[in-house]
Amino acid sequence: MTINVNKSRITREQFAELLFYFTKKFTEDFVPYEMAKENSPFKNVDKDVFLHERLIMIFWIIDKFFGDEERTLMSAIHKKYFTDLDILNNPEESKKEIEFFMSRYKEYYDAWDDKASDQFILGGVIAKNIFQEEKMVLNANIILHIVLDVYALIKQIRESIIDKYEVIN
Repeated sequence: MTINVNKSRITREQFAELLFYFTKKFTEDFVPYEMAKENSPFKNVDKDVFLHERLIMIFWIIDKFFGDEERTLMSAIHKKYFTDLDILNNPEESKKEIEFFMSRYKEYYDAWDDKASDQFILGGVIAKNIFQEEKMVLNANIILHIVLDVYALIKQIRESIIDKYEVIN
């Protein structure tokens, strides 16, 4: 039995905008909520760093699981981000930010293991960046928290956006 689900058709630009605002909302809602919880392992991290790292993490998830080979989707999302930061017309700041993103994406791609049943190395690397540590964080509570968040975000992005929209050129 085949279920015919009609997807809304949107342009790549609209799709990128939708993904960018999803990322922004899920970052801005999650970080203060997480930091306010009494038992949160992130209670005392730098809020701005946490916001930035979570945004990068979600961008990486989009690139890894939903992006295209040419990275045109990520380019469009980055453009939305740079516009939102008001650095789109500042080549120096834009270059610095994209280089930072690319270094983080590389870390996360290197840490991800398609054959692993868990992603503890990825969780430790993300934690390292959130906590501004030099080496991977090896705290099982923190790593599990991050890994579960990554899996939840993949599911949420798929169900909220990917499964509902078809990109037209």
